[in-house]
Amino acid sequence: VRPVLRVEETAVDFGRVHDNRSSTLSPEEEWSLPRRVHDYDVGPSTRPILAVSPTAASVTASSSRGQASSLLLDPAAGPWNAVDGSLATAWVPRGQSPVGQWWQLTLGRSVDLGSTVLRSTTTPLGAKGSVSLAVSTGSTTRAVTLTFPTGATTLPADLGVAGSLRVTVTSIDFPPGYGWALAEVAVPAVSVERTLSRAAYPTGKPELSFSTRAGRRSACVNVVPVACFPPLTRVGEEDVRLDRSVDTAGIAGPVTLGVAPRAGAALDKLLRPPSPAALAVASSTWVPDPAGRAQAAIDRDPNTTWWASPIDTSPSLTITLPRPVTLSWLRITQSLGLAASRPFGVTVAVGNRSYPLYSDELGYLRFPATRTSKIRLTITSTRPVLSYDTATGARVVLPPGISDITLGQADGARRGLSREAAVTLPCGFGPDVRVVGGDRVPTQVSTTVGALLDGAPATAISCGVARLAPGPQRIVAEPSAEFWVTGMTWRSGVRPSATVQQAQVTSWTATDRSVSVPVSSTPRTLELGENANSGWTATTGGRELTAVRVDGWRQAWLVPAGVGGDVVLHYAPDSLYRSALIVGLLAAVLLLLMAVWPPLSPSRWTADTPGPWRRGLLWCATLALALVTLGLLGAVAALVALRLGADARRRAALALGGVVVATSGAIIAPWPASTTWLQPGQWIAAIVVSVGSGLVVGALTHTAAVADEAARHHATRRIRG
Repeated sequence: VRPVLRVEETAVDFGRVHDNRSSTLSPEEEWSLPRRVHDYDVGPSTRPILAVSPTAASVTASSSRGQASSLLLDPAAGPWNAVDGSLATAWVPRGQSPVGQWWQLTLGRSVDLGSTVLRSTTTPLGAKGSVSLAVSTGSTTRAVTLTFPTGATTLPADLGVAGSLRVTVTSIDFPPGYGWALAEVAVPAVSVERTLSRAAYPTGKPELSFSTRAGRRSACVNVVPVACFPPLTRVGEEDVRLDRSVDTAGIAGPVTLGVAPRAGAALDKLLRPPSPAALAVASSTWVPDPAGRAQAAIDRDPNTTWWASPIDTSPSLTITLPRPVTLSWLRITQSLGLAASRPFGVTVAVGNRSYPLYSDELGYLRFPATRTSKIRLTITSTRPVLSYDTATGARVVLPPGISDITLGQADGARRGLSREAAVTLPCGFGPDVRVVGGDRVPTQVSTTVGALLDGAPATAISCGVARLAPGPQRIVAEPSAEFWVTGMTWRSGVRPSATVQQAQVTSWTATDRSVSVPVSSTPRTLELGENANSGWTATTGGRELTAVRVDGWRQAWLVPAGVGGDVVLHYAPDSLYRSALIVGLLAAVLLLLMAVWPPLSPSRWTADTPGPWRRGLLWCATLALALVTLGLLGAVAALVALRLGADARRRAALALGGVVVATSGAIIAPWPASTTWLQPGQWIAAIVVSVGSGLVVGALTHTAAVADEAARHHATRRIRG
C-alpha cells in the first residue's frame, strides 16, 4: 500500500459513462456546471490548487470543449492546449459556431507580441475555407484572416509590447459540419509552461507515484482481423509531457515509467523484419497505427492490414526485394471480415515494364516473367465495401485494404515477426526523466512485438539509481519518438515485489463463500475479482476483517499477521432482499384474489362525489402531496384535475393524458443536462413532466376518494338492511 498523488482536478458530467471528465482545471477557472458536487472523489469539498504555471502565465477562454458542460467533451481541447507545444491538441470553442468566442494568453509581464505565430486547424480535418480573427493586445487590435488548408499566419509586427494577447473569432466560412480550432500560439522568446502540483506530498513515505490523464485512444480495435476507423483516434491532454511539482523528503532509488506505444514512423522502424527481408513503402496510410502500416501487407500476419488513405486517388505500394528475382505472379488476399474495399484493377510495375491487370476471384495477378528487385502495385479500381453509421445513417465507401501479398517466386523474401519476439531500446533511448534544475535520468524499455502491435503498455526503467533531493521539486517526463509516458514511480531502494498466493476455495455461492487462507507472519490482503461493495463482510475465527478497496475498484480485506484458516464471506443485504421479494409476492397474490373474488352483496352503489368535509380534507391532502413531490406547477395541475374529475370518464382521460405528457417530457430531455446550452430545454421538460404527473395525481386521488365514499355508502346500506 503506497500513497498516490492525486494528479488531476476535473469536473465530471455524471450523465456520461465514457469521456466524461473535463480538462484539468487551473485556479482561475470556474466550474462549468452549476452543481454542488463536481467529481466522484469523496472527501473535502475544497478544490486543491493543481494546474499552475511556473512562468506566471495564465490561459483562459470564453468556453472550450474541455469543459464538462460541452456536448462533445474532449479533455485535450481546453485553453491550455493552444500553448502546450503540440499541434495534435488545440483549443476548440464549445457550441455549434465559434463566432464571438475568444481565447486569451496573459503573460504577467510585457513582451513584444509582434511576429507571434498562430497555427489553427479545422474539426474535422480537411476543410477548405477561411476564418477571420480580431487579435488585440489591450490598446491595439488587428484583423487577421486565416485561409485553409494552411491555417497558419504570423501576426503583424506593429502589435507592439503588451502583457496579454486575445484572439476573437469574428466570422467563419467553412462547409456545413466543419468547425475551427486554435492549435498553437507561439510567442517569440516566451515559454509558457504548466505543472500540476499539490501543497505537500506525504513526506513519511520515500516514494512518489504519478499517472497522466487517461484519454489517448487508437484508431484501431484489437479484433480478428484488426479493425480501424480514424474518427476513433483521440489524443491525451498530457501527451506532451508528464509535469509534476511535489515537496518530498528525498529519494534515492530506481525510476519506473509506464509507457505506451506511440504510433508513427519511429515505431514502425522497431517492427522492421531482420535482414535480408522484403520491405514495403506506401503512398499513403489510412491510420498511423502499426497494425495498419505498409509493412503489414507482407508480414505474413493475416490479422494486420495495410489500408490506403481514402483521399489517395492512386494508392500504391512499393516492395523492395533483398535481391533480384524472376517474377511472374502475385496474389492479393484479404482476411475474412476485413473492413476494407477489395483491390480489383491493379497496375503492376516490375523492372521497366508496367502491366494493367485485374485480379481473379482468388486475388491472383499474372504477368510475363520479369527479373526485378522492386515491385510497385498501383490500385486503379476496387470492389467497394460500404460502412454504415447506425447513429447518423451515413454510408461511406471504405478505402482499399490488403491483408497479405504473396510475392510469387520471391515469397521467401517475406519475413514475418513473432509476436513473442523481444523489442528492446537500450539505455538512453527511452523516454527522458529530468528534475528541473537538476539531473537527467535516462531510461531503457523492454517489450514485445505483439505488445507494440496491440498498443499494450510497457515499462521503462532508469539506468541505475536516481537521486531526488529533499524539498520542493519539479519532475518532468518527456515521451520519446516510440513511446508515450503514462505514469511514473520513484521509490527509495529496491523493494521486493509482492507475493501473490491463491486462496483455496472451499465453498462458493452468489452470497455465501468460504476460502482457506494460510497463516503468515506478515499482513496481507484477501482480494476478489469483483467490484467493492459495502454489503460484503469477511470473518475468520469470529473476528471480522477490515474491508479495503484495491486497484481502485476491487473488493478486498486486510488479513493481519498471524491470522489464517477459513474466512467466511457473506453478503448481508441478501436476506433483506429475499424477504422483500417474498412480501411482494404475497401482496401480488392478495391483489389477484381481491380482483377475482366476487363481492359479498350484489347491491349497486352510485356515489359520484365525497361529502363536503371529506372534500376539503381531500383538497388539502392533494395540495400538500403535490407540493412536496412535484412543486408548485405540479400542485396546480393536481388541483385542476381534482376539480375537473367529477365525471368518471373525465378522470380516466385526465390520468391517461397526464401519463402521456409526463412520459413525453422525460423522453425528450432525460436527466441530466449534458450541456449548458441545453438547460432551457431541460427546464421546459421538467415543467412538462411536473404538470403531467400532477394531472395523474389529481385524477387518481379523486378516484380513490370516490371509491372510499362508495364503500362507505355500501357498508351503511348493509347495516340498515
